[in-house]
Amino acid sequence: MLGATLDGLGIQRSGGAAYRPVWTPAGPFWKRWWYMLRPPAPPVDYVPVGPPAWAGPPESEIGAAVPVREVLHSSQDLVIALTDLSAYSNGFEFRIAVRSRTSIDGRFFGFGPHPTTEVITIEVRLADGRSGKGATSGHSDELMDHYRGAREGREPAVPAGPIVGTSGGGGGGKRWDFHWWVWPLPPDGPVTLTLSWAARHITAAVELDGTAIRQAGTSSRDLWDGA
Repeated sequence: MLGATLDGLGIQRSGGAAYRPVWTPAGPFWKRWWYMLRPPAPPVDYVPVGPPAWAGPPESEIGAAVPVREVLHSSQDLVIALTDLSAYSNGFEFRIAVRSRTSIDGRFFGFGPHPTTEVITIEVRLADGRSGKGATSGHSDELMDHYRGAREGREPAVPAGPIVGTSGGGGGGKRWDFHWWVWPLPPDGPVTLTLSWAARHITAAVELDGTAIRQAGTSSRDLWDGA
């Protein structure tokens, strides 16, 4: 395009290595802007880091089950329950099961184009007053800070906790399931779990036995220890 314009104006282009056409990627306008404004590449000696130890259960443990099955919300058209709690040496995980009489748009869980911000959130408050909060959309701020710090060459700090976030999940239509992870193990005493879903005007809380969760976590063993 530039060459044709110059030729039309009678301007001669010089050949050789000094002339370099400007390359822009094909595609929509926003993609071309991203190419020009994208963040700088990491340092040449940058080594990608894996997830920190507090971001999930150890790969060498299967955990210890804690008998928990609580219905957090129940109506004619929607049921939300907490099930399948397992404790590990460094924290615990559980499942939030959503069952609906009618299909639920995945955007209300943070999926697909233009997801809503009115997703399910869970706050966990420990007996010592500490609390943490996470949502079904995206990773926790602490985990993103960890990767950002590593990319910038800084030693990632260990957060104070508790860290609350999803470790997987999905579904479709009338059935959705999400796995949540909480780090670290709670101290003895009650653990208050509060689920909120602004899109459905739902807030529900349940009290869990932090002592039982902690005891189960301390019984979880490394599968390869001593092997």
